[in-house]
Amino acid sequence: LAVALAVFLIAASPGYLPIYYKEVSLQIINGVASLVKTYGPLHVIYLVYLLGYFAAMVTTIVHATVKDKVDSVVHAAILAVAVFINIGVWLIEQLVRIDFEILSVSYIISESFLLCLNLLIAEAEKKKETLLQPKEEPSAPEPEHAQFDREQQRIFMTGIQELTPKERQLYECYIAGMATGQILEQLAIKENTLKFHSKNLYGKLGVSSRKQLLQLHKSCAAQQNEQ
Repeated sequence: LAVALAVFLIAASPGYLPIYYKEVSLQIINGVASLVKTYGPLHVIYLVYLLGYFAAMVTTIVHATVKDKVDSVVHAAILAVAVFINIGVWLIEQLVRIDFEILSVSYIISESFLLCLNLLIAEAEKKKETLLQPKEEPSAPEPEHAQFDREQQRIFMTGIQELTPKERQLYECYIAGMATGQILEQLAIKENTLKFHSKNLYGKLGVSSRKQLLQLHKSCAAQQNEQ
C-alpha cells in the first residue's frame, strides 16, 4: 500500500512537478480530444511498479497453491491475467502512438471484472459452508458404548504413535468434536485434502469412521483409567 501510494502521488504530479510528465496538454483534432504528453525522468517507475506487482502476485499464487491454501487455481490465474492485461495495455501505449487513453478504460473494465469475480467467489464460499455443515455419517447402528477387544485397542494406540504431524492435528480436531468446516479452517486445508488425511488416519487407527474413532478413543481412555 505504501509503494502504491508513492507511485500514485508521482503519477498525479503533473501540473505540480515535472517528474512523471514534463508537459501535458489537451488538443482537439478533428473534433477528437487527445492528450499530448512529454515524459519525465520518473515515468519509467510505473513500469517497474507494474512488473514488481505482477511478480509478487504470481509468487503469492504459486505459494498459496503449493501450501494448499487456494480453492481454485482458475481464480488465481484469472487475477494474474487481469494484471497482465493492464501491463500489456501500458506497454502498447508506450510503443504505439494511440491518441485514445485506453489504459484508463482497461483499468475500469478489469476492476469491474475483479469485483464480479469476488462476488462469485463469496457466493461459492457461502454455498460451500452450507454443504460442509456436520452431517450424520451413514453407518450401521452401534451401541452408545461399543465394546472393543484388546487387539483393536492395541492397533489404535500403536497407530496414534505412527501419525504424521498433520494426521495428529486432524486426530486432535476429531477428539475435540470439531465440525468439518471448523477443521478446514483450523488446518487451512481443502475438503479433498481432509478426505485424504482422514483415510490415512482411519487406516492407521484401524477404524472406518469418525464415530468409531471417538468410541475407540473413549474405550482406550477408560481402559487406561482402570489400570
